[in-house]
Amino acid sequence: MDILIDLAGRVLKSGKRNIAVAVSKLGYIHICAVDHEPNDVAAADRTVIVRLQPQLSSELAVASACYQIADLQPARTVVIVDSANLACCVSSGYMPALRKIAALVRNRGQGEMPSAGIPVWPI
Repeated sequence: MDILIDLAGRVLKSGKRNIAVAVSKLGYIHICAVDHEPNDVAAADRTVIVRLQPQLSSELAVASACYQIADLQPARTVVIVDSANLACCVSSGYMPALRKIAALVRNRGQGEMPSAGIPVWPI
């Protein structure tokens, strides 16, 4: 599942849109859900990858993204920050990732990625 969230918080199918340009130049938020089915367990293990540019994303887009991520109920969430210093953080579940995304948008323009209790790795 691939979706884009625009600045007005509307959910769009990514389709043939250029995701890199939508995220880095327009401030859209990209959410990609990947399901893994382990051999020994019947339940699917879901990973959600969220890519955003906090300096350009709107509060409406972030709120909509948080609802979309919560609805997916992932086992792990990867947040990729597409800014001058590309960074990535991985969290189990989704609540720590939602806190991280909110902190990123709240602290935009301060130049440093807040940890919010989650390790951050520069890419």
